[in-house]
Amino acid sequence: MTNAKNTRLYSLCCSLGLIFILMNSAQAKTLPTVKYSVAGYEIKMEFLEDSQLKWTYLKAPTSAEVGMSAIESADITKLRSDLYIMAWSEASGAKVVDVFDFKKNKIYANFVTRTGERFKSEAHLNLVK
Repeated sequence: MTNAKNTRLYSLCCSLGLIFILMNSAQAKTLPTVKYSVAGYEIKMEFLEDSQLKWTYLKAPTSAEVGMSAIESADITKLRSDLYIMAWSEASGAKVVDVFDFKKNKIYANFVTRTGERFKSEAHLNLVK
């Protein structure tokens, strides 16, 4: 390839990459805040800007956990207009992969502790107004 073709190809790739990053950043802030219950926890999930989400324990098996909250940087992929897969690592070392199906108002939650213990749950999503 000539230098001019290489430069144009590089510019096109950079532009497409920037568009992808901007689209993924904008996705999270357009998602609704939801509440759901899994494994003895009631969780409020807020979707923030820049592929971040905030979870808060509204109810928990122990009173010490109630009110716990964290902001996580997540990989958020839009599979359809109403279906998203999200993955993140928590400070505890836990790994989370959740699928949010807004058409069916369901979450499919997958959680692996830092020691490798796996949990899988399915729950109804309640939109927070």
